[in-house]
Amino acid sequence: MISGITLLDDTLGDIRKGLLVIYGDAASGKTTLSLQYLLSVLESGGKVLFISTENELFIDRLSSMVSDSRLLEKVDLLIVRDYNVQNLIILSMLIKPNVVNMYDLIVVDSLTALYRLASYDDRKAINKLNMQLAILSKLSSAIPVIVTSQVRGEEEGFDILASSLVRYWADYIIKLEIIDRGLRKLTIEKPEEKFKVLELIITKGGLKCYHSSQK
Repeated sequence: MISGITLLDDTLGDIRKGLLVIYGDAASGKTTLSLQYLLSVLESGGKVLFISTENELFIDRLSSMVSDSRLLEKVDLLIVRDYNVQNLIILSMLIKPNVVNMYDLIVVDSLTALYRLASYDDRKAINKLNMQLAILSKLSSAIPVIVTSQVRGEEEGFDILASSLVRYWADYIIKLEIIDRGLRKLTIEKPEEKFKVLELIITKGGLKCYHSSQK
């Protein structure tokens, strides 16, 4: 699984397994980056499960990015609008052992959107999120799993929602920030030894390298 962003792929390589968390503010490019990874799986003959908890705008985006519309037949889409339903799907459907034989990638966009609405200070909501991450992490030992996440506001340090949980379970963490219209900053935060900062531009085909610097 690759993103098509040269410097990012040179750093993280072809991701064959592991839990990848992509987080950032609204319109920072989280879904777009997820779709770029998704397309690489489809183009290599794989099948994807895409769980959407926010909106269906990504469908038009994906359609414009794909080179062959027949590839879309290899995407199973689940639309979820309730946190309890999200929890039920992950704890009942994704816990089945045959899931890793059915799919080559699982994407949850966004894992924390409904959690936030459920009140992220609520202990039951936090416990459910922890269980979801544990199951997704277990799945990621066999296939790659991508989850996107919203953030706490800048006054709280611009971090991932439920940061301690997410950072504990994640194998890879990518942060996206809006620099200017059409320009984004990508930071590889985990694994720490792979730390890198990239400047990206938004194109019709997705996010592309503009400039890079390293720690």
